[in-house]
Amino acid sequence: MLNWSSTYIWNNEKCKELNFVSFVDSKKVELNEEHIEYKWLKLDEFIKLIRWDDDKKLLKKILKKALEKEKYFI
Repeated sequence: MLNWSSTYIWNNEKCKELNFVSFVDSKKVELNEEHIEYKWLKLDEFIKLIRWDDDKKLLKKILKKALEKEKYFI
């Protein structure tokens, strides 16, 4: 699993998010009470689906490097 944090300004407020990328061997998923559904998506499908107000190209670059299991990336 890779994890990192993102810090950004939204509505004049500093926000911090924790981000995770997990790697699994099984397609069986067990959801806890915080989630109601899931989807397996390729990276390009995910980028098209999300509502991201910032630069999708940068997000794709970061996620691609994370999926390639690079230890440090930006």
